[in-house]
Amino acid sequence: MQQEIKRESCVAISLFFPSLLIAYMMLMHFLSVVSFFYDLNLPVGKYFFLIVLGIPLVAATLYTVLSVSVKNKSSDCGFRELFPFITGFVGLILWSSGYYFIGLMQSPSRMHSLATFFDGRISIIPSTVFIYLTVYTIFLLSFFTCSENSRSIKILITFISMLILNYLLMYIYPVSMERVIPEGSTTADMVLRLVQSSDVPHNCFPSSHCSVALLSALIIQEHKNKSLKIFSWVSAIGISLTTVTTKQHFFLDIIGGWILAIVLWYFIYNNEKIGNFSEYLRVKLNV
Repeated sequence: MQQEIKRESCVAISLFFPSLLIAYMMLMHFLSVVSFFYDLNLPVGKYFFLIVLGIPLVAATLYTVLSVSVKNKSSDCGFRELFPFITGFVGLILWSSGYYFIGLMQSPSRMHSLATFFDGRISIIPSTVFIYLTVYTIFLLSFFTCSENSRSIKILITFISMLILNYLLMYIYPVSMERVIPEGSTTADMVLRLVQSSDVPHNCFPSSHCSVALLSALIIQEHKNKSLKIFSWVSAIGISLTTVTTKQHFFLDIIGGWILAIVLWYFIYNNEKIGNFSEYLRVKLNV
């Protein structure tokens, strides 16, 4: 009986977290569309975050409860079964901490601009900030939908390799842009101002938002679920475009981020030696 409970708990966890991320991303896309057509005025306080977090939590819980009884998994629920979730959070910590560390190392006197004709033609669209913020969830989704621990290690190695190059380029050729601060009082305006206040105006090229989003989508293409594959592509493209519509990045930052993601996906993620090394680490870690 106890073993059966542990098995069902593991199945529930494996269903709950990916569905939570997808529900959150769908809600944020919905908020972007609604905010674009209507002046959404939800106070950016406890009620706003209750809605943003509460709705996905309820949706994921319902999905898990309805699905757990029809899923079958033979193993117990332990460190080995939760390893993809652990590697995902480790990767997220390394990404965010490295980003802010590089930002602190930059000197304002060394900054460059990559403004093009396209940047001047695109106006700020505060409503797209909700899609912009889903980059962290698509990153975690690439780990949470992974069924093999050696593959989750390979995903982590690929992301770390890409972020090291990303931060190295940011340091060698620092790019900054003058922020366009929205003056409105809508929810989107307030959220975008909150994002701008917590982010540095440099660390632009190449865009880690775009590189992470595209690499995540490329990795998710190995999943069997066709809807998830399409959703990841739509999300990755949407996230990349919102880096320009929120005036967080230049157009060339997107191109740089995409190129970096494609190169690392091809030469690192699809590298047979990296795959063998990931399996070696899995055995050594006994996961």
